[in-house]
Amino acid sequence: MRIAILSDTHFPGRGSVLPVACLHVINRADIVIHAGDLADLQTLTMLRGLGPPVVAVHGNADDDAVRRALPPTARVELPDLALIVVHNGGPEAGRLERMRRTFPDARGVVFGHSHIPLHQVADDGFFILNPGSATDRRRQPRHSMVELALRAGDAPDIAFIAVDELAGRCRQSSFDADPARQGRVRPNTSPAIARGLTATVQVVLDTTTPERRRMCSDDAFGDSF
Repeated sequence: MRIAILSDTHFPGRGSVLPVACLHVINRADIVIHAGDLADLQTLTMLRGLGPPVVAVHGNADDDAVRRALPPTARVELPDLALIVVHNGGPEAGRLERMRRTFPDARGVVFGHSHIPLHQVADDGFFILNPGSATDRRRQPRHSMVELALRAGDAPDIAFIAVDELAGRCRQSSFDADPARQGRVRPNTSPAIARGLTATVQVVLDTTTPERRRMCSDDAFGDSF
C-alpha cells in the first residue's frame, strides 16, 4: 500500500498545477494525505479528482470554504498504522514528545506549516513527518513530498521525493539536497488499489485537555519555526 503525502500547496498564489513528478506519485498511490494550506476549494476538488481517496485538514492560510469543508485534525487508520494529520506542529523544541503526549494512540503524526521536510523517529518507533511543499519551497533547496509504503510485517518505508524534476527520489530520513545522493523516481505505474482496503478516516475533535485545544488551533503557535 502506498500513501502520497503533501502539504502547503498554497494555490492559487503558488500556481494551479502540481509538478509532474508529484502527479506520478499520486497516480500510483492508494491514498493521498494533505496536511493543510491547500489554500482554496478548487485545489481540494482537483486533488479529489486525481483518483485516490484524499484525507486532508485545513491550515491557517486556507480560505473559508476550505475551512468549512475540512477538519483541523484527522485520524487515518491504515493496516498496522494509525496516523494523525494536523497542519501546525508547533515549535521545534520538544515537538516529538509533545506530539506523542497529545496523540498517544497514534503511531505517527503528519504535519505541515513550516515547509521544512522532516522525519523524526522516537526510540519506540513513534514518528513525526513533514513532507515539505511540492509548490512553495521557501528557503529549502528543493520542492518535496513524501511517499510512504506499507508492507505486511515491515516498518513503514518513508521516502522524500524532490519534485522539481522526474529524477528526485531521496531515501534519507532528512531531506538531502545533493543530487548525487538521490536515486530515481520509480517509473509511473498504475496503483494496485485494493478497494476493500480503503483507509478509515476519523475526524479528531477531542478538545478535552488544554494541550489538545492548543494542538487543534491552527494559529496557536504562530510561525515560530
